[in-house]
Amino acid sequence: MIAAILSNAATWIRGFLADERGSVLPIVGLCLLAILGVAALAIDLGYQQALQTQLEATADAAALAAANKLPDQEKAITAAAEYAELNMPESEHGSVLRSDDIEFGRWDSSRRIFLPDGKGPNAVRVTLRRAEENGNPAETFFLQVFGMGASDLSAQSLAGLSLSTPAPDKDPSEWTSAERERIDDIKWAVEEENKHRMWDKVRHVYDRRKAMTPEETDHFVMEKFGRVVLLQ
Repeated sequence: MIAAILSNAATWIRGFLADERGSVLPIVGLCLLAILGVAALAIDLGYQQALQTQLEATADAAALAAANKLPDQEKAITAAAEYAELNMPESEHGSVLRSDDIEFGRWDSSRRIFLPDGKGPNAVRVTLRRAEENGNPAETFFLQVFGMGASDLSAQSLAGLSLSTPAPDKDPSEWTSAERERIDDIKWAVEEENKHRMWDKVRHVYDRRKAMTPEETDHFVMEKFGRVVLLQ
């Protein structure tokens, strides 16, 4: 009797272990989780890459617009803000450009570096953000399921005014005819501007006290002969 019971029990256990019904459900669940993870990665990372590209293009546009207004920093700030709003409206992206993320300075062409807060700025650097710091992080969609609710993105661009003149360390005897003509044009323009500023219409004499200072001369040359370019 006992032997029969044990035999039946052994048969039942073997049958239970051999029964594969329902074992596919955990596998399907794991596959669905993997598919969801891949979809999350593809969609969210694709969206963030597109957003990063938009940030970079907007940063270039804002920097070029600001540089075009140099050396007037107030007009440059206004231009940068306008182009940032046109390309990435605040109603959709939040505030991507803050005023303290617009830096003015000088571009050292020989060392190819930007020197912030230089006198007579000839370059401007802007930084745009979709980040927690600006209160507008880049949201995610599927990755929220995995605890990744948002990401910080930023883009920076540097633009300035280029005079297309001979390098400072280049000997004048080595200047090309085009470079000589460029220098002559600048000198002539500065002389004519000084004459215009110094002329006293009342007394009909030149007042040398009204001549441009070195800083004013630099500003005048940049405004008249500067060409706006991306520097970095």
